[in-house]
Amino acid sequence: MADDPIREAFDLLERERPLPSSGFADALFDRLVEQRRAPAVPGPRSWPVLSPSVRKALVAVAALAIAIAALIPLLPLARNEARPGRLGPGDIVWAHRFSGRGGNVHSATVAASSSGPSIGFPSGPNLYGIQWELYQYGSDGRRRWTLTSVLRSPTIPIASDDEGNVYYVTMHPDAPMLKKYSPAGAELRAELLPFGGYAYGMAVDRGNVYLVGDTFGHPPGSDPVGFHGPFVAAVDPDGAVLWVRPVADTTVEAETPLAVAEPPLTVAVDTRGIYVLGEAASSAGWRLTAFDLDGKVRWSQVLDIAGSVAVDRATVYIAGSRRATVEVTAFSTSGARLWSQRWDEDRGAHVTGIAAGAGGVFIAGTTGVGDAQGSGFVRAFDADGADAWTTSLGSLRVLSIAFFDDALYVGGTVRETDGPVRHVDGFLAKLVAGIVPADSSS
Repeated sequence: MADDPIREAFDLLERERPLPSSGFADALFDRLVEQRRAPAVPGPRSWPVLSPSVRKALVAVAALAIAIAALIPLLPLARNEARPGRLGPGDIVWAHRFSGRGGNVHSATVAASSSGPSIGFPSGPNLYGIQWELYQYGSDGRRRWTLTSVLRSPTIPIASDDEGNVYYVTMHPDAPMLKKYSPAGAELRAELLPFGGYAYGMAVDRGNVYLVGDTFGHPPGSDPVGFHGPFVAAVDPDGAVLWVRPVADTTVEAETPLAVAEPPLTVAVDTRGIYVLGEAASSAGWRLTAFDLDGKVRWSQVLDIAGSVAVDRATVYIAGSRRATVEVTAFSTSGARLWSQRWDEDRGAHVTGIAAGAGGVFIAGTTGVGDAQGSGFVRAFDADGADAWTTSLGSLRVLSIAFFDDALYVGGTVRETDGPVRHVDGFLAKLVAGIVPADSSS
């Protein structure tokens, strides 16, 4: 109703809008739900006994309060413009909280480019498959366009190129499809890939798309790519497949496929090569394999703890977790181990993403795994492995991270709240990505 300020505020919160912090959003949401569930107070305090003039005055005051609340989310942006430099490394510039059209947000993948950040996520089952959504934002935090599809895949890899185009590939064993969208959201290309299997990760460099996946779903001997197991593939800007190569766990005795347990294969690319990370089947560890741009193996390294890979300025970064232990390792693009940092989290930790840029590397994840009070975090290291800063994101569970133009974009889900109906929202946030060592006196 128009004269119900609680209803108006609740509707305002349900619509996607910038939020200055997750704590503000959670507190407002819980307060509104509590007030809406409270029984109406009878007697002289009820609306019907008030005169029309008093009612109009109260509604005007409530409307003013709602208008002020709507402006509060813009304060971080206004503060940043009015007093440049007040936001430091790791600070939140803006954050959006949103609900998927298909229901709950189940996972999220973030990409970033000159056109801004993109976040893709499945939001629930659909009569014909899984409802999948892609939101494209500008760097100022305003949503530019939305794509909604019905797919059969619970996870969809997405990526962006230097021109701001957005790519995603469906995961289907018979015929994966690669799609490309312009910065304005127009579909530019949709190509059925001439090989079966699931695509787990994707990276784009100079228009070429590099995919990692597995021929799962095809029995040995019937694989369209000519082999069975994990693969890395290159697709040119016109959608033609340049080459497909197996990704094997190379040992002295034999070559065996990499395992495809969660998380499966991840990939990063630069002008020097392609870097593929996957769990090794021959040992309780991980293997990083470097390919040249023609698909030939250059070198490989074995790691104890890993999960995600990123590359920047001739350095390849690996990060992962095992129960309470988190580790980040740096290699040169020629395969030399440069440094490694390992630390323990008392309540456990799960690393969900890595991004590199601005002269350092950024690790994202959640501490307190399995705990209702688990907290999202982003931790930064400089190029020499020195601890730069750590930001706690409270109830925001970080699932993906991307870097572009001295900014970090993190996405994931907002912690569920107890109640008769459990609902999971998604979020996308922009952070300042500067690297300032923690022991710096500046």
